[in-house]
Amino acid sequence: MEVIYEVKYPYIKESDDSISGLVATPIIKALNSSNIEYILKRKPYKRQLLEIKTNKKNICAIGYFKTKNNQKYAKIFKNLYMKIKH
Repeated sequence: MEVIYEVKYPYIKESDDSISGLVATPIIKALNSSNIEYILKRKPYKRQLLEIKTNKKNICAIGYFKTKNNQKYAKIFKNLYMKIKH
């Protein structure tokens, strides 16, 4: 599976040959503990949206909020981070 992301500190940041951050760390831990093979690919959001909407690859895109619009073309399994309004 291809895990696609764009760096957005502090949610997703690159470190050596992996990614970490508020959103990335739980995803990487889950993939590693599940023995799911994956390749990390940094891609701009517009490219990610194109790949998600065409639905031709087995991908996991990190960094999307669960919205009604996003659910029209993608499966969003779980929010790992929720934006809190103050």
